[in-house]
Amino acid sequence: MKKQNTALATIGCLALLFGCQNGTKDQTYILYYGNMITSSIRLSYDAITDKTIQCENTDISNSYHANFYVLSDAKSIQTFFATSGLTIDAGEKSSLSIPSKNTMTIIAIAQIPSGYIPFKRNNVQKTLKDGTVQMITDNFYSYTYRPTLSFLEFDIRKDDAVTAASVFSVVYSVSSSYKSDLIATSIRPFFAVSV
Repeated sequence: MKKQNTALATIGCLALLFGCQNGTKDQTYILYYGNMITSSIRLSYDAITDKTIQCENTDISNSYHANFYVLSDAKSIQTFFATSGLTIDAGEKSSLSIPSKNTMTIIAIAQIPSGYIPFKRNNVQKTLKDGTVQMITDNFYSYTYRPTLSFLEFDIRKDDAVTAASVFSVVYSVSSSYKSDLIATSIRPFFAVSV
């Protein structure tokens, strides 16, 4: 009986796992349609305190943090640029200064532990039913049962040549259709460690 229950549980877990891979709203989790780019935006290391970054890798403590900003209108953009100690390349600032009706910008700034280097995960293309090609950020997602809680993975890999902690930032441009669900205080950060 135990073997049968274990086999059924394993089959159920596999079905759930593969059901999650689509990233459509009728599945278990939702991948945000949009584009991720690395960014010149910086804060001092000590100014990054909003959210603790979780990590299953036992070599990395849970003492690293990330700040998130959601820019969806002129007021949120002005508030962000008024952040104390913020530095940003002039060209990137110019492109972020103009609000869009169809997209909003999510900015994530993280502390990166020494001995690790951050990198940008490749965006994934998905062709929609109407033939439109969209970019998908597969390291930024929420679950259908709780769309107001989002998860963002900072991709890092071991590099012994890196002897000091650093700051890394990424910018996501996503559809404004997520505006009611996607708020900075409800994003949970994680480290995704590659070997």
